[in-house]
Amino acid sequence: MGNKEQRKQWHMGFYGAMELEFRENRNSLEFYREYQLSKKPLEMDMLIVRKNRDVLLKNKIGEIFRKHNIIEYKSPNDVLGIDQFYKGIAYVCLYKSLGQKADEISASELTLTFIRERYPSKLIGQLRSMNCEIIECSPGIYSVANNLLFPVQIVVTSQLETEDHLSLKVLSDRIDRECAKLFLRKMRRLQEPGDRDNVDAVLQISVSANKRLYDEIKEDNRMCDALRELMKDEIEEEKSKAIAEGRAKGIAEGRAEGRAEGRAEGRAEGKLDSIKALMKNLKISAEQAMEYIGIPKNEYKKYMQML
Repeated sequence: MGNKEQRKQWHMGFYGAMELEFRENRNSLEFYREYQLSKKPLEMDMLIVRKNRDVLLKNKIGEIFRKHNIIEYKSPNDVLGIDQFYKGIAYVCLYKSLGQKADEISASELTLTFIRERYPSKLIGQLRSMNCEIIECSPGIYSVANNLLFPVQIVVTSQLETEDHLSLKVLSDRIDRECAKLFLRKMRRLQEPGDRDNVDAVLQISVSANKRLYDEIKEDNRMCDALRELMKDEIEEEKSKAIAEGRAKGIAEGRAEGRAEGRAEGRAEGKLDSIKALMKNLKISAEQAMEYIGIPKNEYKKYMQML
């Protein structure tokens, strides 16, 4: 996967994570992904519009939020240096200038948030040398005060409190096993279609970036059930693909044999290939694979001997 495609995948996970972070205040916020700042390709990662200032936001990241809140996300391999900081400032200033009339978007209604996994120590040092005051408001959330036109904060996801920010915590290529298990348990309870779509976006990038860890989690039956439930669509797609490939191979082999017993043997070989594909791709047992395919339990022994 190229760097551009990889960055896109991380951002798709981020969009889902941010909407999950603020799901308790969903009706009070509007989320705009990749908000375009001009007719040319110039866009912010996310814009969150607060519809009602009187509603208290329950997520600590939103404590500085005013009406118009620009979010810039940096994936694990992205740089957050002084140039990226000024670029974020420029985005906010350009966004302010887009009103249909003079001062329609007030500077007093703007905020800027940078989100990154690692602590940007070099940037923090440069900001301090510019007489900016860096205040850690809560674990992982740093306010940048003095000499700025509007409130700015830097969110370091690796330092955030796990229980309160699970969606951003698992958006990493080095997540903690207990954090991943807690995410699976809590996200399993969410049933709203929008929530499940966001969970799926976060989980896809988290699983892709931490394959070995999730393979280990799959060995825990309870966690495996949670993972399978959350990734139901992907599993169904993989299952259908494996069954179709196995069936096609079985038919082809049966035709080559040209006999009834040859066709039967070909179908059995096709089912066996489907079982193997599901076991390999989904990291499940032979019994689970046979159950998915719909093989009668009285035939399990036959296929177990063929494996």
